[in-house]
Amino acid sequence: MEKKGRFIKLKLLNITIFGMLILVSSLINLACAGLITDTENDSFIDETTGIEWMDFGINNHLKHGDVVAQLNVGGEYYGWALPSEEQVRTMWINAFSNLGADTYEEDANGTEFRYKDGAFEQGSVFTELLNTMSFNGLRDAGAVNERMYSYGRYIGARGMSRVTMYSYTDRLSNLNGYDMVEFDNSPTSDYTKVRASNSTLLIKVSSGIKVSEPSTLIIFALALIGIASLRLKIKYKC
Repeated sequence: MEKKGRFIKLKLLNITIFGMLILVSSLINLACAGLITDTENDSFIDETTGIEWMDFGINNHLKHGDVVAQLNVGGEYYGWALPSEEQVRTMWINAFSNLGADTYEEDANGTEFRYKDGAFEQGSVFTELLNTMSFNGLRDAGAVNERMYSYGRYIGARGMSRVTMYSYTDRLSNLNGYDMVEFDNSPTSDYTKVRASNSTLLIKVSSGIKVSEPSTLIIFALALIGIASLRLKIKYKC
């Protein structure tokens, strides 16, 4: 009877530990999820990093150089700054990697990637998020492949690069259409041109970077598991 009781308690402990690990895993996934929130200031915030980004479509009437000139004191975009390639990549991953898109593709080096979703459907997992980030314009209005689009320019290691997003209006009629978001660090040719399809990506200078908390959750869980195991070991020490 004593051995049977010990076995039952060990089993209950294992179940408890397993449940705690599942809970911690869920909390970690929640903490790591790319939550993008809208603001009333023509911007959105990546809650994972705390960085505020200017909406697409705000400065796409200007050349990249003209936007940069407006970052100075007294300029229209004073208080904003150009992001680094790593900041752009991180925001793009935080925003779209946890949405459950149908397709993920990347190049051979893993430096460029894209998510696709919504083929043969009316909506996609990107719909709400893309509306939060806003768009630069509409293409093929009234046609079966009508879509909202944006290109966001940034200066990468290889020169002017961009992120891309498409959102089709009537995907049920255009069965080959799908919403797409893409991170591209290949050089582009729109460095000095005014193109309504291109926004210059900007981040708020005052934006801070939050310290992530998943490691704290892990330490807390391991501590609880260690205490539980120690108590059992002491109680049933042979």
